[in-house]
Amino acid sequence: MDASIGNAAIQVISGNGHTISAQIVLNDDLTVTVTPAAATLTISGSVTATGRAITKEGAGAARF
Repeated sequence: MDASIGNAAIQVISGNGHTISAQIVLNDDLTVTVTPAAATLTISGSVTATGRAITKEGAGAARF
């Protein structure tokens, strides 16, 4: 993931179960926001984040 300005982002704003199974390679820091308290974002593919930070925001859960 590569943002032209700032951090790359994944946002969950509705629903309660989401999965990303693809491989993710971070070229920038990543902010994961899961807004609904009952929501879960599962990232089940491999994540390459060498030298990058991953920040989780929001009331929901993120699973790697």
